[in-house]
Amino acid sequence: MHKFTLDEIDSMAGLLSDLDQETADETIQAFHVNQPFLLAYLIGVGETLDDTDDIDSLILLCIMSWMLYKSKNPELPSVSDISVLENEERILAEIDSMDELGHEIEPDTPQKIKQVTDKWKKDYHQPHLFNYIADEVTSLFDAEDRGTILATLIIIMDALQEVSDKTTPTSPTN
Repeated sequence: MHKFTLDEIDSMAGLLSDLDQETADETIQAFHVNQPFLLAYLIGVGETLDDTDDIDSLILLCIMSWMLYKSKNPELPSVSDISVLENEERILAEIDSMDELGHEIEPDTPQKIKQVTDKWKKDYHQPHLFNYIADEVTSLFDAEDRGTILATLIIIMDALQEVSDKTTPTSPTN
């Protein structure tokens, strides 16, 4: 499994931020064609958010993650609805288990977000991408939406990782 470097992540983020409107529209269309369930899932989550800028930022972070995986696996297949829903169930169960261990903190508070990120960043399969996403969520989104958005992006990154692992040939340069 390829672990994304800080340079790869920064380069992809820079590439996306420099897109003109036409190229941005083409990129979103390519994402829609290649990952229709992810886009539908994001739109569903977006309906729970009040700010359209938040929805746009959420989709942009997801597209950046998809483009990173696609850069290492150009034939990256679509993520299935089953994969996303299984990851959602697992992630939500992990969050709930923190509460069961006596760490109950109100959802979407800075303390809860820190608790979740501290737990996951130690062993996350893409540590630099996780840290980048967690930092972006903290800086771009209102506190009351951060938990939902972070969980959504982790669910999507996990689904992309799974499909990438299933389809990427193993090699020492990967």
